[in-house]
Amino acid sequence: MRQSELVTGLVNDSPKLITPEPYFSGYLLFLYRVFINLRLHTAQPEKLSRQELTTIVNDIHELADALHNIPLFLGGMDDSFTSQNIEELFVRRYDQGAAGSERKLFQLSELLRSCIEEARNKQKIAGER
Repeated sequence: MRQSELVTGLVNDSPKLITPEPYFSGYLLFLYRVFINLRLHTAQPEKLSRQELTTIVNDIHELADALHNIPLFLGGMDDSFTSQNIEELFVRRYDQGAAGSERKLFQLSELLRSCIEEARNKQKIAGER
């Protein structure tokens, strides 16, 4: 199976409406902040030891596992994903692997909740205008 077949085979062919606010904007803000922080953590790899690079690559792999279903959730392409199960099945699992470990780049649950709350507050302010 080619890579493109594998990826398109995972997407439900009958999309529903996109994820409602504040979750849509909150998750977009979350992804934005994760990627900004990822760029900061991986800048200047030439200054890292081979062991540090290996650790970061392993963590990036786990981070990708935690985040890869978010676009399906946001675009309404898979009914099985909700904000609650994204957080429980992927985000918290990543964080639990971080407990007591210095190798994790992020604590995702707290970041996700703060991004959704920020989006909720912006939505309230916009509604008051």
